[in-house]
Amino acid sequence: HSPHMLFVVEEASGVPNVIFETASGALSTPGAKIIMCGNPTRSDGYFYDAFHGDREKWHCITVSCSEGEYVDPKFIREMGEKYGEESNVFAVRVLGEFPKQSDDVLLPLHLIEDATKRDVEAGPTTPVVWGLDVARFGSDRSALSKRQGNILVEPIKTWQNKDLMELAGIVLAEYDAVPYQMRPQAIYIDAIGLGAGLADRLRELDMPAVGISVSETASLKAKFNRLRDELFWHCREWFEARDCKIPQDDTLISELSGIRYKYLSTGKLKVESKDEMKRRGQRSPDVADAFVLTFAGQGALAGGYSRGYNSNRSLKPKTNWVV
Repeated sequence: HSPHMLFVVEEASGVPNVIFETASGALSTPGAKIIMCGNPTRSDGYFYDAFHGDREKWHCITVSCSEGEYVDPKFIREMGEKYGEESNVFAVRVLGEFPKQSDDVLLPLHLIEDATKRDVEAGPTTPVVWGLDVARFGSDRSALSKRQGNILVEPIKTWQNKDLMELAGIVLAEYDAVPYQMRPQAIYIDAIGLGAGLADRLRELDMPAVGISVSETASLKAKFNRLRDELFWHCREWFEARDCKIPQDDTLISELSGIRYKYLSTGKLKVESKDEMKRRGQRSPDVADAFVLTFAGQGALAGGYSRGYNSNRSLKPKTNWVV
């Protein structure tokens, strides 16, 4: 328990979580730090979490063999020929990356990070949609996501400890600050709890707010347990198309890559809930939920409600729809 304690952990993927849990008691002193290094051989555990669900707390560095001074290029070539450059063995032993996908991870990290490296532009007439997740508790965040087609326009903005009227004012200021052509045709709001009141207030302000009850039955009810699961699946398909772009938003990346899913006995897909994530020590994925809400008007979900609004604030919504 001395000041400036330093833990250096070699081959960190192989160290059991209980060791880290025990050592964390000595990190309470000022200046305490941990350095972890090793091949990322496991897609779970403390080392894995540092690059995923807990990414915001760490400075993460990945070094591939091609960047090393003492790696024979022949080794890289032989590993590629033996295992394939798309294999997990090549990813771990040559690229220094974690296994590309665990059985229960909805969105593998590599799929999300690839989207930060693309040069993709949205067409000038491509509609803009916003997603707004409203905080329910003091530690949670209200989050606003802005997407134009295949582009996440900017890092997702968050606010804490704002009442509904103050949050309505913040969203109105965001709306008025963007150019006319970038105003959203719809603002999808999680209408469970406090979100329903915020949606009502924004509609009263002539904004294109659409309440989305994510706990309701999915439009493809034979495949998904509820609407939230369907929206997350649409988000996965958006990344899998490999023609999208997001900014370098570590919070969004860490939350999306940390979400798990499973199949129920009915054969329906179920995405991990906020409460389930909190029980295993993860923060509420408010930023990820705001981003996923932007897919509420997609495909079979669109139905018709998104056509009832226009980005011109002089037009009032024709009808209120709740999915």
